[in-house]
Amino acid sequence: MGERFFPNATVAADKFRVLWLLTPAISRHRKANTDQRSSPAGRL
Repeated sequence: MGERFFPNATVAADKFRVLWLLTPAISRHRKANTDQRSSPAGRL
């Protein structure tokens, strides 16, 4: 739809938007790996 109204537009991403999109995935990965640790620090 955007291409119809803005045919010459370019897609741009700033670091804040990228981090906003990646943070939930990074948190899920971190929590999954923390739960699997056998050290006492993993059980905090």
